[in-house]
Amino acid sequence: MPNFYKPLLNIAGDWFTTLTRRRLQQKNRAAKAQKRTLLDLLKPLARTIRGRELGITAQKTARDFEQKVPLSNHEDLRP
Repeated sequence: MPNFYKPLLNIAGDWFTTLTRRRLQQKNRAAKAQKRTLLDLLKPLARTIRGRELGITAQKTARDFEQKVPLSNHEDLRP
């Protein structure tokens, strides 16, 4: 193997190692990521007509959201 391939292999190996480490760390932080995602989804929802009707705010917890928002389908949401 020529010598110029070795640095490329080292860079690729380091990159894959970093990606794998990040993925493994994210699995340990699933609850935090879910809370953050819920807040990211609630912010735009709180500004919609439906969100205002249901009293949704961007600071709701998952439990509050479950209690405020009834299960519905497309037919229920039609005007």
